[in-house]
Amino acid sequence: MDGRQSPSGRGSSEGLTSRLPRLVNFAGFRLSVTAGLMTVIRTFALAATLAASACATVDPPPADLPGEVIVYAPSYGPFCFGCVSMTLTVAEDGRVWIEREQDISAKRATHAENEPVWRTTRELITVTPEQLSAFRNRLAPYRPAGRRSLGNDDCSVMFTDMPGTTVSWRSAGATDELIYDFGCDPEKWSTMRDDLKAAPSLLGIVMTEQTWAATTRIR
Repeated sequence: MDGRQSPSGRGSSEGLTSRLPRLVNFAGFRLSVTAGLMTVIRTFALAATLAASACATVDPPPADLPGEVIVYAPSYGPFCFGCVSMTLTVAEDGRVWIEREQDISAKRATHAENEPVWRTTRELITVTPEQLSAFRNRLAPYRPAGRRSLGNDDCSVMFTDMPGTTVSWRSAGATDELIYDFGCDPEKWSTMRDDLKAAPSLLGIVMTEQTWAATTRIR
């Protein structure tokens, strides 16, 4: 034995050494792929959480809210299929309950013909005193003493395919209510119609012109 490594032994050692960087690089690549997968998983988890939050709902407003409560309920026209009906319950302390109802029967594979399937969601927001005051002041000129309905027989001109709005003022056990169909004498009541339609925007809520019922929080 002269102490020299055999060619085969030297070759095996050099071969392992030459392959080592590749193994390290491969391991690094594998780690980067794993990190990428974890990022994707976290992204999907976040999306699922946001979706669940979007579908979350709150309890309806208490029946015994103190002070003056305004219930604002726009209605869409008779030919708006799949529209979302919306009701705002505005408390004196600035809390606003937004309740949406939609007939989702057309989106289901099995349901009886013309049988509605209602989905209700609620959201609770809080507006500033300035927003609340602006909302109440915009509606105040149209508050009747008791109940007033403008539609059909109460109009000299009537378009039957228009949306409308019902506003109720509740305080100390008494209720005043305005029901207005926008098709009723539209020129005569144009200022009131515009004020009624603009009122939700004063709370930071905008409504689409097409359905008059789908709402989005804008600020």
